[in-house]
Amino acid sequence: MSYSCYIIDDESEMAKQIISYVERHEELYLLGYEQDSYIAAQKLLSGEIKPDLCFLEMQLGSITGPEIARIIHKLTTIIFISGSKEYAVDAYETDAVDYLLKPVQYVRFVEAVEKAKRLWTAKRESSDRAYFFVKDVFSGKLLRVLNADLLGIEGNGNFVFLHIAGQHKPVMTNLSMTAASAKPSDQCLLKSHKRFIVNLAHITAINGNEIEVGDMTIPLSRRCRSDFLKAIGARKTQ
Repeated sequence: MSYSCYIIDDESEMAKQIISYVERHEELYLLGYEQDSYIAAQKLLSGEIKPDLCFLEMQLGSITGPEIARIIHKLTTIIFISGSKEYAVDAYETDAVDYLLKPVQYVRFVEAVEKAKRLWTAKRESSDRAYFFVKDVFSGKLLRVLNADLLGIEGNGNFVFLHIAGQHKPVMTNLSMTAASAKPSDQCLLKSHKRFIVNLAHITAINGNEIEVGDMTIPLSRRCRSDFLKAIGARKTQ
């Protein structure tokens, strides 16, 4: 499994070192590097950059590291870099996974990455165990659906079909697509068509304007295509 990285550091020599460490680590790949903290914050908030891991300098210019972290900590996992221990408390208050002191040694860099990996594993396991209930229109029963088993959501007028891994027939329920897509937590659901929302974790292939998800083939519309492929690109090697 590979993880995408983004570096925000106005000190070019330090940034070059972290870039070399990312390139040296077989499980990491670089999405980008930015010196300007304001531009970096804009890219992250807009979704232009969607890294798994962000190496963030504490003492930046227009927007400091902790200030950015408070804005983006739900969008990415943060590892702080600093030349001083005095900012460590600020780092952990923003849910940073680790705090690297300059000069950063490669062994210490790897330790921080391993901390991030353990955090991601714990979140995935928690997500795999999570579930939600929906009412099946035909049987009237409340059915339990595991978050991780949800392949996609198909809109059909006042109802939606929930396509679930391992089930031959979808579950029909009287929810809106918005309400249905809010049910599962920590799943990467993305709209591919005005009538379809797909779980990116289950995509096996994209062929032109068709997406293969499990045993299903669903459409990828022209309107949704650009945003959809950007999201796929940010996670393409995971």
